Amino acid sequence: MGFKEFLPLCQAVWRVLEIDKELPNKFRDTARHLDWLIRIKESHGSVELNALANAQAINAKGIYSVGNLGKGIKSLEDVITLKLRLEKGERDVGQDSFVNEEVEQSKWQTLNVQQLKDLQSKLMLVAGKAQEGKEKDVGNFVEILDGITRLGSLYIRICTAGCSLFHHWRAIFDCNPEKPVYVRIEFGRDAAQEGAAASKHMLCGWKNQATNGVCGYILDMCAFMDACLKEWLDHIEAHRTEFHYLNYYTTEQLVILQNELAKVNVDRTQISKDVFPLLSLVKKNCSLKDIDDATYGAFRSLEEKEKRAAQEEEKTRMEVVEEDEADEVLLEQQEAEKKFLEDMESAGFSRKLALRALKNCDPENSGDGIFWCMEHSDLDDGDQKEAEEEEEGEDEKIYDRHGTDNRQDRKIQFSGLNLCTTMEALTANLFQAPNLADRFERLSTRLDELWKNYQNEMNLSLADYISTKHLGCMLGHLAKLGDLTIGRTLPEYFKKGKPNLLLCSRAEIFPVVISIYMNSKSQKDVLPGIDEVLVCNAHTTAEDVELLWRRAEGDARNGFHGKIYCLVHAELLDYDIARRAEQSLDRHSHEAKELQLVVVGCREQEDRSHMINALDRHRVKAPRVELQEVCEYLKQHLTVAATRSGRTAAELDPERCSVRVIQSLRAGVGKSLKVRRLLEQRQEWGLPSHGYDGSFLVSIPLHCRSVDPSVVLARLLRHSLRPEVVVPRIFHIDVAHEVQDGVDYLLFNLLILGSITDRGGYVWSRSPNDLYIIETVPLMQRETKPSVERRNQECQYVHHILQLLPTVTCWSPMDSLSILNGVEKTSQNVTRT
Repeated sequence: MGFKEFLPLCQAVWRVLEIDKELPNKFRDTARHLDWLIRIKESHGSVELNALANAQAINAKGIYSVGNLGKGIKSLEDVITLKLRLEKGERDVGQDSFVNEEVEQSKWQTLNVQQLKDLQSKLMLVAGKAQEGKEKDVGNFVEILDGITRLGSLYIRICTAGCSLFHHWRAIFDCNPEKPVYVRIEFGRDAAQEGAAASKHMLCGWKNQATNGVCGYILDMCAFMDACLKEWLDHIEAHRTEFHYLNYYTTEQLVILQNELAKVNVDRTQISKDVFPLLSLVKKNCSLKDIDDATYGAFRSLEEKEKRAAQEEEKTRMEVVEEDEADEVLLEQQEAEKKFLEDMESAGFSRKLALRALKNCDPENSGDGIFWCMEHSDLDDGDQKEAEEEEEGEDEKIYDRHGTDNRQDRKIQFSGLNLCTTMEALTANLFQAPNLADRFERLSTRLDELWKNYQNEMNLSLADYISTKHLGCMLGHLAKLGDLTIGRTLPEYFKKGKPNLLLCSRAEIFPVVISIYMNSKSQKDVLPGIDEVLVCNAHTTAEDVELLWRRAEGDARNGFHGKIYCLVHAELLDYDIARRAEQSLDRHSHEAKELQLVVVGCREQEDRSHMINALDRHRVKAPRVELQEVCEYLKQHLTVAATRSGRTAAELDPERCSVRVIQSLRAGVGKSLKVRRLLEQRQEWGLPSHGYDGSFLVSIPLHCRSVDPSVVLARLLRHSLRPEVVVPRIFHIDVAHEVQDGVDYLLFNLLILGSITDRGGYVWSRSPNDLYIIETVPLMQRETKPSVERRNQECQYVHHILQLLPTVTCWSPMDSLSILNGVEKTSQNVTRT
């Protein structure tokens, strides 16, 4: 451009200068603050610019941490964080403040999973508008975050599955391409964690070994973790097949038992009282003595089994040796014995004495034989026989001193038990292996070697951990201490060997389930437990359903207990869980001719349930159920017999019933007063406290629209007792009128099945020594029958379980007067539609 072309362009500037005489000063100020203005434009620009700048900063300087971060291992928020070092003038992701001289020269910002996903969402919205050259930054950020999220999910799954190697594991990925180390894998705890000494062991992934930068290492870790998870689950499944009683517990519950029961070998008094309700699933009213006996019996059997295996191995080895060398050894032995006898006879000793010398001397040494014959030449046959008997007697005495008489005092020792080692020490030993010594070996190779070494120790029980194999053996011995045999027989309208599908209305589901056990012929007339009946809800997992199938299969194939297994509310299983449950049912019911399994679902929702549609070919006709008979059956089993030893809180009830619903048609007519009167009666008892200093009344109010069983269980567990402490108490559950959902699930499990489980695996078992009071103003609704006029339709309980339990109704004075005058008062008088 020449001067003639440039001069016309300046006309616009001169015109502005005539209007604004300060324009030169403004230009100078702009030039002086140009860097600041550029940063303002980048930070306060559009959403696109902000998101891209943040992604670039993370790709260049972000540090991802995945694993045990000291916040638990429940969700991705607990196991994933990103640290980003911000320099002066940069803005926090999701913040409006800048880092400048007034704050600090540099600082770390921590981002959680939710913030990272928000940033990813913004990038997805602006990906098409990204400037040329920025698409790579977006793709790199998304790829890394997807890999980190997948790795976090795999880590949660393998920890939840109980693999102790990864309990204190953490992977740190550095996105800075200039750093020599892209990833650090840490096993063990920091010195600050749990007040323990540092026990950290580290593996590094170097820059010069990376195939695709830090993203390549992330994908390698995902593949490694996925392979470990698969092999670990196969390991657990094999033990579940071998040990039937492992199927009474979810994976979370197995982890609890493995950690707690290890204390039996160290300090049994430290075992948590919350473990006893778990163990009561296989041994009713399990005590500390039962745990001791089961542990000793299990380890004793494992010790003897190992000895027998060693003896068989030695015997097999000797047989092989003998087969290889039999001819040569036999020939040499015969020649030596022949020469020995000839030497003895040539020395003038008798054939009989020479044969005795052969038994006591080496046939290769004739000189020792001659001396032995000279010393025993004066012995006749009788003297010799007496000497042999004395020698045998001495052998028996030695055996008595060191053999079976003292076995009970010896410590149990076998290769699978090492009470001098903890899991941390075992991890340290794994890192001492020669194949892990080269710190510059490829990371994937060292991780594979570490996992291979750990697989060799999977069945080892330590001072703070019991292996799954040994736990299964312990549970088997614990079950033998009790008697779980019930001997139920399916009613005639069901078929053995098939998963019988039974559909009925929602109001009839619980009465129908109880009628199955009421009409079955059994050796013991007892209510079912949570091992027989699984009530589905929104939190039911595929593992819960598969464990029910496994228990039914094991009982059918091995004839353990003769129970009837029932899946209730199958329509509440979502599609994915129902599909997996269907697949596992095909495996576990195959050729199980004695299978006693019933699936109960709601007729109104059968078209929307994959589980019901899959089992439609096994549908059976629902039996007619008399509600009054079901109520009488439940009342009979909830009543505590007067012959029971010791006092129980059921004595406070006029009919000695351990469960009582106190209801009224409106508030303020004396329900809470009734509960206080029961407490006053209980306080008058002069029973020993056994060290219990809590209240005799435990109240749990339910006011939310939907009841969360885990919240209720958390309240109950605060009042759990050790087995040796027997204190009759009153548990008062106050169900508010506005509660809509979850009451049936809670009360059916707690009061009829006798136990309730939370999502963490802990169990609360109802004790027959306690009295459970359910206070409520029952929520009612009219049944929907199109053929019947609305005014003539009957009212039904919204919470159907309430109509089955023993009930007392509180009336107002006017209602009481009407009843005395012969006017019938029922729940039909008030209706909420």
